[in-house]
Amino acid sequence: MRILEKALLLSVFLVFAALTAWLERRQDAPPAPAQSDTQREEEPDYYIENFVATGLDSEGRQYVMDGIRLAHYPIDDTSLIEQPHIIQYTEEAGPRHIYADTGLISADGTEVLLRGNVKVIESRSDDAPGNVTTTARMRIKLKDKSDD
Repeated sequence: MRILEKALLLSVFLVFAALTAWLERRQDAPPAPAQSDTQREEEPDYYIENFVATGLDSEGRQYVMDGIRLAHYPIDDTSLIEQPHIIQYTEEAGPRHIYADTGLISADGTEVLLRGNVKVIESRSDDAPGNVTTTARMRIKLKDKSDD
């Protein structure tokens, strides 16, 4: 009987030792792969599908911007537009239509960087024909920072 008790005590001791070793290893192991904070910050926090935005500065110049999708990125407070179309209204000429593959709106909302197949169609206020310009990249100033 004494041998049976010793064997039982030895087995309980070995189970506790194994459990302790397992818990110790588990504590030292790196956490399960989860999304890191940088990954979450690089993802957009919201999307807007088929949006239209209108802007007006202190001088009364107006613009209308639309696109098939706008994604806002909180890491730098910029917004990416797919297939932007911007109409700028000026006093001296008719509306200017600007198209591109993508557009990046600055954090303060004063500029848009257009990229890919940028096309500018300028119309004139009289019935004379306007100009058409194409380029790969274009930066548009929507409004001055002082207009806010």
